[in-house]
Amino acid sequence: MTERERFHRLIRGEAVDRPPLLEEGVREAVIESWHQQGLPRDKTHLEVFGLTPHENIGPNLRYKSGYFGRIMDLSARNYRKAFDISRRRFPADWRKMAKRLERRDHIVCIWASRGFFQALGVGDWPTFEQALLGTIERREHVRGLLEIYGDFCARMLEMTLEEVDPEFIYLSEPISNN
Repeated sequence: MTERERFHRLIRGEAVDRPPLLEEGVREAVIESWHQQGLPRDKTHLEVFGLTPHENIGPNLRYKSGYFGRIMDLSARNYRKAFDISRRRFPADWRKMAKRLERRDHIVCIWASRGFFQALGVGDWPTFEQALLGTIERREHVRGLLEIYGDFCARMLEMTLEEVDPEFIYLSEPISNN
């Protein structure tokens, strides 16, 4: 039984030999730290921890880098520029990747959102503070930004689903990165 077959059987409520064990992703710096702490370099963390291999695909849902530290102060018009709905957000080899995934045995997932804090431009302590204060002091502005972000994520997901049929989507809140 392939990992993909196992996943589909489990979702349909059918018997499987074991459930898939999935993780959201581990940063390279964390993997390197684990290597220094004893993780064998000839094995992946998936192998060591018994996790199910899967592929995370899709467009880049982060704001454009030139907007770092300014997201909370952007007008709706400029926020839409920071989170522009565009095919340029997909990997350069996207069409080739989508074709490859038509005949796969592994599990594929799509990032559908990078979360509340990413939507508000959090990337360090000062931007975290801006976002938290903004939710109290500028509620309507934050609500407007989040509505735009929700539309951005939904439209990017639609574009993704036109070409790839994933097993599941991630709705993420990577606060530990901030």
